[in-house]
Amino acid sequence: MLTEKDNYLMTLRGETPEWIPRLLIPSPGHAPATAWVGPGFLNARKTPMGGFDIWGVEYVATKETGYMSLPKPGRFILDDICHWRDVIKAPDISHIDWETMAKKDLERVDRTQTSVTATIHVGYFQQLMNFMGFTEGLCAMLEEPDEVMALFEYMNQFYLQICSKVRDYYKPDVWAITDDTATATNPFISVEMYREMIKPFHASEAKFAQEAGIPIDMHDCGRCEDFIEDWRDFGVCAWNPAQTMNDLAGIKKNTETAWYWKAAGIPQALQAGRTPPRRLSELKSANVLITLRREAALYSGPAHTAHRMTRRSKQKHAGSPRNMIPTEETSTGNNPLLSGLCAVQAAHSPFPVCRVLFLSRTAYDVNNIYCGGLPC
Repeated sequence: MLTEKDNYLMTLRGETPEWIPRLLIPSPGHAPATAWVGPGFLNARKTPMGGFDIWGVEYVATKETGYMSLPKPGRFILDDICHWRDVIKAPDISHIDWETMAKKDLERVDRTQTSVTATIHVGYFQQLMNFMGFTEGLCAMLEEPDEVMALFEYMNQFYLQICSKVRDYYKPDVWAITDDTATATNPFISVEMYREMIKPFHASEAKFAQEAGIPIDMHDCGRCEDFIEDWRDFGVCAWNPAQTMNDLAGIKKNTETAWYWKAAGIPQALQAGRTPPRRLSELKSANVLITLRREAALYSGPAHTAHRMTRRSKQKHAGSPRNMIPTEETSTGNNPLLSGLCAVQAAHSPFPVCRVLFLSRTAYDVNNIYCGGLPC
């Protein structure tokens, strides 16, 4: 019998899966399709409410941040990029027993049912902003590019050691590269600056996955579609979350991509009993995971929870199906084309959960989406 893991990996290979992969959400009788796992020592000083990263940056998580950790205000550790050598110190990892650590980090993952996505760090751009804050960090990239590149090179040499160990000891099924390089309206930096200052380091890490034949997932929030072709250069085959401020219809038309939909929460218009939106552009809270293979099958996928899976309520949105329910089916050759419903669970917290957002493949139209049993 095909497992959630195998079904998900089929999508990353550009094949048509037998059902919508349940990426990060376990459901009764179903394991999640993947689990993000990284070396435990990287987050040993972090807690759900903040703590410190391996570089010494202090973080805090609050209700206002959606319980996501952000650098503590006023506590940036680097105020002059020219002095980074005095402040930024990579830890010694020569003493680490990688086999033992990998076994511990993976002990809760049933690898017969769930794939492992290797995740190592938040990214070069994002870490620089964590060191300096956006004002000083962006000014440093513009005014002192050589110093920024020297810092990235230092960090990269450290991370490459970890990449090698993770590939050999964790044996991941998917490789994640992370860097949030955009706002909700535009990238923070130009494509040219990305290509010169950040892309080489992303590519050097991706090489470990490429050599092992591991599919690569790129995490980049915001309107970052400008970088897609550059990601493809170093083997990226999936982008998450492709949020709706990107021209998703244009991207799909121009690249013939396969689509996997993930949501940070149910569309805002479905909350408080409001009339659901009619077009994808109105789904402001929706995120999307897109595979970037031109030859890939056109398929969509699941949503994940709003902020914390542990905060989900068992109370369901009225009229919502328990799981994904096919609403129509045609076929092209042996590949079924399905449309689905968004199974929405109302939550006691202010962050409802969207279990499934599924693009209608029959229409090949990003505006033909079903949410909570209602066409959006």
